[in-house]
Amino acid sequence: MSLIALKEVTKYFGNNLILDHITLEIPEDRIFGIIGINGSGKTTLLRLLVGFYTPNEGTILFEKGVSTGYLPQESAPCGEETVLELATNISVEITALRRLMKDHEGRGDTDTENYHQAQFRFTELGGYQFEPKAKRVLSGLAFRESDFHRPAREMSGGWVMRARLARLLVQEPDLLLLDEPTNHLDLESLLWFQN
Repeated sequence: MSLIALKEVTKYFGNNLILDHITLEIPEDRIFGIIGINGSGKTTLLRLLVGFYTPNEGTILFEKGVSTGYLPQESAPCGEETVLELATNISVEITALRRLMKDHEGRGDTDTENYHQAQFRFTELGGYQFEPKAKRVLSGLAFRESDFHRPAREMSGGWVMRARLARLLVQEPDLLLLDEPTNHLDLESLLWFQN
């Protein structure tokens, strides 16, 4: 069974033809690599698969309920989050609930209806399960325990990319799309990716 099927997909940007009648099926439990020269449409294809773009022609069919995770080749700047927070920012709702609870806890204000509702919803979404899982994944990606609470912005681009990859691995999407995952990595991270 195919997770995603593209049928005669064509994509233009303005008058520039980027993808010309692409037909492709991505079955379950397979690893694919897309190889091509710069500017040949690899990133455009991935962005079509995640829904960032829509095709000008053709169709993209997804198996019902399929989830995708996307690691872009350019890492977004980090804010104030720690490495562990970056790896557990699974959804906007989870992140907002975690911040709300931390604010209440920081003020010693945990005996309020607002805090209890946030805690209940966080539990309901499995929020407390993400942290131990993220720690295991981060350790597997060569982070030390002392790195977990460091601000991510203090880390090199390669380590930030690994933390973002950890977030995707914690999510366990059905389809994981990595757009040039070794792009902009430092030497230590490049050597790690090759092993």
